[in-house]
Amino acid sequence: MPETLFTANRHVPYPTGKDFVDEGPAEMEAIAKALDEENAGDIDSLQAGVVAATDWSFTAKMENSATCALESTSTVGGLAWLPQSTIGLMRSSTTPITIKGLKPASLPGAGKYMCVGVEITPTTWNKEATVSIKSSSEQTNQSLAELNPPSITAGKIRIRDVVILNTAGVYSVVSQFDRRPWAKGAFFEGATGSAEINAEKELLIPNTKIRLETSGVVIITLDALIATQEGFGFECWLYVNKALVLGQKQSGVGNKNMMQWLYNIPTEGVAGSNLYELKLKMAGKAGVIETGRVSFLERIGVNANNGTS
Repeated sequence: MPETLFTANRHVPYPTGKDFVDEGPAEMEAIAKALDEENAGDIDSLQAGVVAATDWSFTAKMENSATCALESTSTVGGLAWLPQSTIGLMRSSTTPITIKGLKPASLPGAGKYMCVGVEITPTTWNKEATVSIKSSSEQTNQSLAELNPPSITAGKIRIRDVVILNTAGVYSVVSQFDRRPWAKGAFFEGATGSAEINAEKELLIPNTKIRLETSGVVIITLDALIATQEGFGFECWLYVNKALVLGQKQSGVGNKNMMQWLYNIPTEGVAGSNLYELKLKMAGKAGVIETGRVSFLERIGVNANNGTS
């Protein structure tokens, strides 16, 4: 008879007696406690990812520049829902520690760059996750390395992309990016700030440039006051990964009119790390955008089989 129920994925103790009525208080208490933990946090996930902004917030630094061993700059851990082949998603809970000794399997040659990915995978239900690192191919410059991260390993989630440089056998970190997906879906909200916008010039709306790890579908909402000259309008443009995706034009009305503008953009992005930017362009005359609000919301569906939308 097995010692635990669902031994591959759970940690519920199996009763030692023939019937539940034979069990003593201690054994029954252990069973009840473990069953209660089975449901801990079940409402905090819709897909694979971390639960809170502080969970698995990883920043890398070089532990050994001669061997290219990486470590975290501070303690790392927390809650995450991770892919698991049998049950779809497994909840992991890791006590934060300093991660050390992450050495990529392959390294860039002298004068070359490489992006390596830091990943985590589950062990046992509600227990610690395991951290690993995966190499990509070497590149001739930093930009190419940033554009060519390694593919995410099946059964894991990526928490950080780190670009390393080999300078005559001395390795260094030159850039890195947060790659954490969000168990409840990515969300950002903040004030836009105000800015003067010259005629016929595109300007990034303050605080609307953000990088999110998403499964592809993002709803962007811009709610702002925009002052225009008499008879002149404006245009708002959405860029994803520096490429123009779509735009909307507002015709000019009135005399120096202040328009309350609510802009909802459902955009189909590529799953992964995407850079979003909102830019404003005044038609014909200069104008002003006053302080408003902007939000980016990942739209996801529940899919317990693979943790994706």
